[in-house]
Amino acid sequence: MKAGIATAVALAGALGCGNATADGNQLLTNCRSAVDQIDKRGGDRFEAGVCLGYVSGTFQTLINNDEKGRNLCTPPEGITGWQLVRVVELYLRNNPELLHLTDSVLIERALRKAYPCTK
Repeated sequence: MKAGIATAVALAGALGCGNATADGNQLLTNCRSAVDQIDKRGGDRFEAGVCLGYVSGTFQTLINNDEKGRNLCTPPEGITGWQLVRVVELYLRNNPELLHLTDSVLIERALRKAYPCTK
């Protein structure tokens, strides 16, 4: 419960910052930088951090608000934030027609597609 509240407060704080409701184009730019950082090909560290923050925050919100275990079904061994970033970046590259949507909507769609529940 406390983790859910902390996540909500963190996300609310982020929404108060200038570019918190960016569209998929900005999210893709940020997440490409993150993947470049992961793969040691350079990439802007700030943009990479923004991507990791949004993706991790959205993931935690989905997990913490999952009363019936239907939001996401991740592998039992767990998943890292950087793996989540790769999932989102790939989804954005493969769905350019959706880049006009807000970043949080796209992150949720990417994660639900990658980790669906069959319950």
